[in-house]
Amino acid sequence: MIRVAFRGLLARTRRLIMTSLAIAIGVAFIVGTMSLTDLLTRSVNDLISAAYQDYAVVIRSDQAQDNPFSSIPLRPPIAASVLDTVRAVDGVADAQGIVQTTPAMLDKQGRRISAFGPPILAYNWTSNDKLNGGRITRGRAPNGPGEMALDFKTAEEFGFAIGDRFTMQFTAASATLSIVGIGGIGEDGTKSSGGRIALMDTAQLQELSNQQAQFTYIAVERRAEVTQEELTSRVSSVLPERTEARTGKQFIAENQQQVGRLIDIVGTFVQFFGYVSVFVAAFIIYNTFSILVAQRTQELALLRAVGASRGQVLGSVVLEATAVGLAATVIGIGLGAALATGLKGALGSFISLPAGIPRLTSISLLTAFGVGMVATIGSALIPAFRSTSVPPIAAIGGVQIDRSGLSLSRKILGPLLLAGGAAAILLGVNAEQPSLIVIGGGAAAVFVGLAAAGPVAAGGIARFLGRPLPAVMGVTGRLATENAARNPKRTTITAVTLTIGVGLVAIITILASSVKGSFGDTFGGQIKADLVVDAGGFGGTGLAPEVAEAVRSVPGVEVVTSNRFSTARVLNSQLGLDVAEKYRTGGSLTDRGVTGLTGPPGEDAFILGVDPATFFRIVSLGTVEPAGAQLAKGTILVSTSEADKNGWKVGDDVRMWFADVGDRAYRISGEFDQPVFRSGYFLGFDDFNEVAPAPLKVDNALYVKLAAGADVQQSRADVEEVVLPIAQAATVADLGTYVREQTSQLNSFILVIYLLLALAVVIAVVGIGNTLALSILERTREIGMLRAVGMIRSQLKRSIRWESAIIAAFGSVLGIVVGTSIAVAVIAALADKGIRLHIPPGQLALILGIGVVSGVMAAMLPARRGAQIDVLAAIGSI
Repeated sequence: MIRVAFRGLLARTRRLIMTSLAIAIGVAFIVGTMSLTDLLTRSVNDLISAAYQDYAVVIRSDQAQDNPFSSIPLRPPIAASVLDTVRAVDGVADAQGIVQTTPAMLDKQGRRISAFGPPILAYNWTSNDKLNGGRITRGRAPNGPGEMALDFKTAEEFGFAIGDRFTMQFTAASATLSIVGIGGIGEDGTKSSGGRIALMDTAQLQELSNQQAQFTYIAVERRAEVTQEELTSRVSSVLPERTEARTGKQFIAENQQQVGRLIDIVGTFVQFFGYVSVFVAAFIIYNTFSILVAQRTQELALLRAVGASRGQVLGSVVLEATAVGLAATVIGIGLGAALATGLKGALGSFISLPAGIPRLTSISLLTAFGVGMVATIGSALIPAFRSTSVPPIAAIGGVQIDRSGLSLSRKILGPLLLAGGAAAILLGVNAEQPSLIVIGGGAAAVFVGLAAAGPVAAGGIARFLGRPLPAVMGVTGRLATENAARNPKRTTITAVTLTIGVGLVAIITILASSVKGSFGDTFGGQIKADLVVDAGGFGGTGLAPEVAEAVRSVPGVEVVTSNRFSTARVLNSQLGLDVAEKYRTGGSLTDRGVTGLTGPPGEDAFILGVDPATFFRIVSLGTVEPAGAQLAKGTILVSTSEADKNGWKVGDDVRMWFADVGDRAYRISGEFDQPVFRSGYFLGFDDFNEVAPAPLKVDNALYVKLAAGADVQQSRADVEEVVLPIAQAATVADLGTYVREQTSQLNSFILVIYLLLALAVVIAVVGIGNTLALSILERTREIGMLRAVGMIRSQLKRSIRWESAIIAAFGSVLGIVVGTSIAVAVIAALADKGIRLHIPPGQLALILGIGVVSGVMAAMLPARRGAQIDVLAAIGSI
């Protein structure tokens, strides 16, 4: 039987190679991203170790809260006076205060360097080279105000050289500095951290970042006779309250873990599309082996007739699947290594990576073989078991009739899978902390349910979709329709491969349209501003109060307001109480996935700081209860969804914790039903500025309402004239332009997702072509008879192409329906974040059209081969 299996493989080599490529592409994505993730993790760990290798002890605030713009927690700065205390400790060779902040940077043309990319950071340059974490390789170190050093990658990318002027915008003001040095990290300064790094004078950076007489942390160099642990213990004994000392090893490990988590998130995101591709390929494997088994009915029955047992027949089919899976996995591993090497070359322009080919880790190889072999063999098992049920008497039979549409088990199992999948999706999106695993599992169950239940209705749907064809194309159209309907199981499985890809594209399209549409709704309906002054960055870059004052002085400006972002830990929300109970029974704050968090357990929430005197003159929160509720000091406005979820009412207290100040309680003065900026909590500036971390006490944007009759474009120019001298990275735009600029940033991200999803669609199209090619072989005699009675080659090709178009239309329509349904459920769960449903009919119609056209394209080669079949040989085939 082994010889039979291998002869079967050789007889169908081309078809099985096409099938194995579907698995290989998915495996390649998984292996490639895992190898690249491993490479990036090792490289970043080495870079962090090199940058901080001389840190023996790090002193910082012992309070840390979530950062709305990063996975690295926000900590209050520590007083500069602590530096002298630390330097006096026995065993300290030197100690330096480190100031770190996030500015916005401008290129040589005065354009803002995008913050959506390599992180932008500014540090102070100290007198101790060992504690600076970097080396100057050209020029010299900055020495006093007005000077700076720049990392060599940013200098190369934007054409900066020593002597050039470089502009940055900080929390307090903008600064244009002279570049006196260029460098990098590592002992020789030739490695890149992957970030855009500016180094400058300590006192100037403290002033620009509102950290006067303060440091982000203090780095300590030890004497040779004392260990890190001993010195940390000595330093800890002299530190003031709310300050902690960590060994350099702990600080390095913490930074490596934080950055590694970000790398893992990105890697997992890309790997997801590889798993989607394998999932699609599994349907193709199932379909291919189902057709091959059906085509070999007589062969397998004859084997049984001459003495082969069911186990031997099953083994021969499984052996074929194993060979296909093994070949697909090996090819996928090779393609994955090539993919990782290519991606490494692209990333090498941003971060220093080691020479050579990315290694294939044991985990990536085991994952590849596990996914590739399980997907292939698992998909082939049902057809393999079906092959053992062929009785020997079937050897005298001919054509088999597909009666799957009459199956009672399909009528029961299919709807159960569909219902279970839908329930899992709803459970996942409506959970307090949505689970992508639950949502993904539910979606997979839905697609499998469609494959199981589809044959019940596939014949009728195919005939419905093909109904116009006989009237337009005559017999050719009728033949295409009947061929698509005659085997409902095959049609369904083939269509579902395209359903998955089209469905995911539809989900992303609707989500993106809803996010952009909701943003437009907010600015078109809730925010009645004529102009917007955007800060030009995030996570520490903002607009100083002087900017708002300058804008208010412009003629024609009636009202200027702003907003500020931060996070708070809500202690008495329902989720906060549940989390607290969990930690009382043995959990810890680090279980939540953010290293270094401190404080009491609770629910971390996004909060907004506003000026009550001006904010509500420009921004509407919908219906506010009670009407005219005031945001006085010590009070808070809460969205209706948050209040309902937590059982709060007006007059109740909301308890929050902040790293800088600890616990605070705010009385609910009102509820609102239309959130803006994704926040369900509003504090007045008086309260916000008391509790927010220093880097976030800045205006994220200014919203400007002009007096009646003012010319918008002239006023924009006037506002720009007073803003740019003090906030050079800021932009001033009318409302429509601002909305387009903000939503355009989402388009690039969506394009990346589309490109990744294209992989699944391409595999589905390959599956359609493969299925058609196999079905043409199955219908060889039929094709010969059609040609013998007068059908010309062009008619035959058209019938095959339209058959494919019907299958593709079936799959695409299913994909649009399923994708839209899932997207609606997800957006319903995001309603309390201000996201509203926006369905783009034009884009969905385009996706549907692309799906149908892809089916026609997939049929081109099979149709040509079918038309070339010799008539006499076809009639005489068995």
